[in-house]
Amino acid sequence: MPGKHIAVRSFDDYRTRERALYHWWENMQISGRIDLPYSMIASSWQRCLSNHVNPLSQQAETVLKDDKLRDELESNRWLIDTVTPYMVDLFEQLGQDDILTVLTNDFGMILKGQANSTAWRKVEPHNFIPGSQWSEQSAGTNAIGTALVEQKPIQVFAAQHFCQGSHPWVCSAAPIRDPVTNTILGVLDITGKKDKIQAYSLPLVVNLVKQIQASIHSAFVTHDKTFLESMMNILQEPVLIFDSNFKIVRYNSRAEHAFHVEPGTRLQSILDIPYPTVEEFSDWGTKLPAVYKDSTSSGWSAHIHPYKLGGRLLGGIAVFQYANTVRPSAKKHRTYGFEQIVTRSPHMIKVIELAKRYALSNATILISGETGVGKEVVAQSIHAYSTRAKENLVTVNCGAIPKELLASELFGYNPGAFTGANHKGKPGKFQAADGGTIFLDEIGELSLEAQVYLLRVLEERVVVPVGGVDPIVLNVRVIAATNRDLASEVRAGRFREDLYYRLNVLTIHIPPLREHREDIPVLVERFLKETELGKDAWSIDPDAVEKLVAYRWPGNVRQLKNAIYQAAMRAQPYRISSRDLPVEMLQLRTPILEPTDNKKFDSKALRTEKLTKEEVVHTLLQTNRNVTQAAKVLQVSRMTMYRKMKEFDLSRD
Repeated sequence: MPGKHIAVRSFDDYRTRERALYHWWENMQISGRIDLPYSMIASSWQRCLSNHVNPLSQQAETVLKDDKLRDELESNRWLIDTVTPYMVDLFEQLGQDDILTVLTNDFGMILKGQANSTAWRKVEPHNFIPGSQWSEQSAGTNAIGTALVEQKPIQVFAAQHFCQGSHPWVCSAAPIRDPVTNTILGVLDITGKKDKIQAYSLPLVVNLVKQIQASIHSAFVTHDKTFLESMMNILQEPVLIFDSNFKIVRYNSRAEHAFHVEPGTRLQSILDIPYPTVEEFSDWGTKLPAVYKDSTSSGWSAHIHPYKLGGRLLGGIAVFQYANTVRPSAKKHRTYGFEQIVTRSPHMIKVIELAKRYALSNATILISGETGVGKEVVAQSIHAYSTRAKENLVTVNCGAIPKELLASELFGYNPGAFTGANHKGKPGKFQAADGGTIFLDEIGELSLEAQVYLLRVLEERVVVPVGGVDPIVLNVRVIAATNRDLASEVRAGRFREDLYYRLNVLTIHIPPLREHREDIPVLVERFLKETELGKDAWSIDPDAVEKLVAYRWPGNVRQLKNAIYQAAMRAQPYRISSRDLPVEMLQLRTPILEPTDNKKFDSKALRTEKLTKEEVVHTLLQTNRNVTQAAKVLQVSRMTMYRKMKEFDLSRD
């Protein structure tokens, strides 16, 4: 309870308490002996003596200025923006008094303050200003520094301050914590003259911090609950969340059963991690073998992923996989990985980040985008990044299978199921993908009759081979892709609504190449390296690159790759000029920068129609709640962003 750490409960004991405190402080300053009856303050004084803090100091010594201060403010921008509205509200209530409300980072450096000009003039000689360091090591016992050490709210009154320069003041402070890892993000402090400050200032600051933490919790747990739920509940594998010191703070039931963990267990007891803090850890995304001593827990390995809040690394997430789930019969096929996707586009980077998050879930993913944008590459990358990476990835081109053969191709058939059938029977694509991933490409091309077959598999995760009666239970992750607007197809009656909602669980939209033209030069470089025409390195003239960047690319990345190959075939080894490009690019007079008229796929309409709450929240967080920037990333208008925020009940704060 905060009340037990209030130094002055009423003004009745003000003078008596002040004289006694000064007497104890003077004895400490002269003799080094601590007779103070307040345990938290006495402990702080002892630390100050051990750290050789000067009790006669009149000001904090460390003050950041100019570029260093700007860098620190920028690195804490999200925290500042989150807390500022609460500081402003408090200032409006107490602005007539010479009271200061300040926010510090997790090391005690003041980031922002709210006060009237008179209050600022009084504290400036003591360096109680943005950029100043108010840790115990720098400023002795004070509410900010001591709250950080004790990790709890505290009020420090008059001569309870270790340094004489702070004796005219009373300050109340409480740490602000991240709701996921419980890491201290910063400190909120209220400071005023000792003869004017209200005795209830500590309860006031504690209440404000509770409101701030509730706001953070709402943004990152309630609004972004898909992320945490997919990590902690949807995943069938053990999942652990740990803080910056590798201390486990959350886990799902699978992790509890597999490793017998409890809050406070060190991740090093399960994984071989030689570093004490996450700042020194460099193996993000890699797989580490478990070293747990319990023989029933051997065979586990984990992928480690960072957990960040407002750009700050606070800990991480460990997603485990059991080695025995990999079947020896699983065939190895060359697949793409995220590391092979080259891009400079901020929007494509967001797409990749979202796909990586989705990869850690077992939920169905629907990938949309025009023909040739790379939907299969993203699907393969998701599989390669997932816990199913060592299992089969089976690709099915739904548009290429005749409807008469669809059931037997997808679900297999028993011996003698139909005329011409293999006498031994044959497993279907879903059975081949059991334990791994099935990629249903061109899902929008399925006939309505075929959609009925697929719906049951997605609902029940079982198949019944043609000619069979017994269902076969499957453990398979489904990724589907389409170049159609499925929502429009549903309205037109060409796609089943129930199947659409079964597929539309997690969505990824890949933009057309014309909307991330900055990637064309790097893609050209990649395709030139991949060409097998000769042993020497290929190059391309700058004017040819300009024509490629200006072209509208209706066939997207696939068309670009083919164009480079055609140009290399025409060119003199080993340099491509503009005259070697396909004729449609040579005929280009002016840059075509507008989207192509593709009646089959309206990307803007699809973005607006299928924009999910998770995408909106994720993008707002990544852009520090900048609505204009988030709208650019999502390729929608600001009005659409505001409409979606209202639709999803997301506040602008």
